[in-house]
Amino acid sequence: MDTTGGTPSVVVLLGGTAARQAPYLRGSGTDQLVFGYTLVAADGEHSSLLIDPDPWS
Repeated sequence: MDTTGGTPSVVVLLGGTAARQAPYLRGSGTDQLVFGYTLVAADGEHSSLLIDPDPWS
């Protein structure tokens, strides 16, 4: 999770290679944190989506 700039975000890999930032949306004080990313036409077509559960391992 990246927290630079004050808002946490996670990296989403489209097709395993195209990195996009998914910013934190909600979940403070709960057991679940929600991050979101909206696909746009410029993202093209990808057959997979990957979020590394522990990018620092």
